[in-house]
Amino acid sequence: GGIGIRANASTGLTINAGGAGASLTSQGARALEVIGSVATLTLDDLTVTGSATGAVSMTGAGGSNVAIGVLSATTTGGTAVSLNGPLTFGVSGAASFIAATAGPAFVAANSTLDVTLRSAGSSGSSTTGISLTTTTGTFDVTGTGTTAGSGGVIASPGDEGIVLAGAAGVSLSNMDVDSDADTAVDITGASTVELNNLEITQTGSDELGISVLDLSGSLAIDGATISG
Repeated sequence: GGIGIRANASTGLTINAGGAGASLTSQGARALEVIGSVATLTLDDLTVTGSATGAVSMTGAGGSNVAIGVLSATTTGGTAVSLNGPLTFGVSGAASFIAATAGPAFVAANSTLDVTLRSAGSSGSSTTGISLTTTTGTFDVTGTGTTAGSGGVIASPGDEGIVLAGAAGVSLSNMDVDSDADTAVDITGASTVELNNLEITQTGSDELGISVLDLSGSLAIDGATISG
């Protein structure tokens, strides 16, 4: 399949579809691509299956605002959700999930987030699993109850498993991070982070489970197991 919606060097793109049962579905390709454009998009749900190029990509989209109800993304390559702002991006559906293979689950920079995901998983990424750099708002991975791994598994990334650099309002629950090449969770700068029921397996001989450097925000940990 082809890309669902692409906006390139455009302004004034407004799609207010939420509340009317509208959805965007793509098989084998990303559903939404915004390049150097200003887009306002509201959808009840966005579904991507089998895409080797990720699910959502927004670059140089200053002033864009995307709000999605339920996000269901299964990808086989690329970054599942890639955001390079300034822009605003939201996911509100409690059943939302990202399952990324051979690429990161979620990468955002210079963005305002209002994101709730049941799970965010990544396996075999050549870089990281999740990376948030200079983000405001909230980014919440809930999992189910207190079930280990239900918030997603970050497995065998080439670099750090999770990178939080000046990332505000981050809450990660019931996630597993299996890392052997680099630090599992790297937290720096003005980040405000909660880690709940986190399991880390770190087999690299010279690497770290959780690294905290120059933190001027806050870090709260409620239940973490680090082994390796």
